[in-house]
Amino acid sequence: MAYERCEAGITCRGIRRAFRDELNSNPALVARLERAAGHRLVAAFEGAFMKNQGDDLRMIIVRANGEEDVIHMDVQIDSFSRQAGAFDRAHTPEVRLRRTGDHRRMTLAPRLWFQDRGNAAKAENRVTFEALLTLTSPVFEAALKDGIARAETTFEARLKPKRPAPSWLFKR
Repeated sequence: MAYERCEAGITCRGIRRAFRDELNSNPALVARLERAAGHRLVAAFEGAFMKNQGDDLRMIIVRANGEEDVIHMDVQIDSFSRQAGAFDRAHTPEVRLRRTGDHRRMTLAPRLWFQDRGNAAKAENRVTFEALLTLTSPVFEAALKDGIARAETTFEARLKPKRPAPSWLFKR
């Protein structure tokens, strides 16, 4: 299945749709994400759903005690915080682990996305695209790789040094 694309690569809505489709057909991926959210005793998976705009992706599960629970998934590709000097290639800043409560959140993004300190500060229950590559179908794997490539392109452009002189100086 072809997902939405733009000149930069796969769109955020396209990658969210890819996650929805894969979750509804891949129990190994569902189990991996349930563990990442902190659920140990899951009785049933009711499905992955999102609104038409694609910004609200969620998994609905039934716990062992019969209660429904919602896991909200924040899927990111190449957004970043506006803090200057906040990107750290040496290591990944810590991401909050919050694995209790009725409504849980998790952030799914390329590993590079989490190296931005501002992004890591607003993320919860980190899951990288790279960690999911072994659990996926070929179509979803291609979508994840497109998302990783888009993130690398965006962050490389962001990290390029600014010109030391104004552009009008080079036109003469």
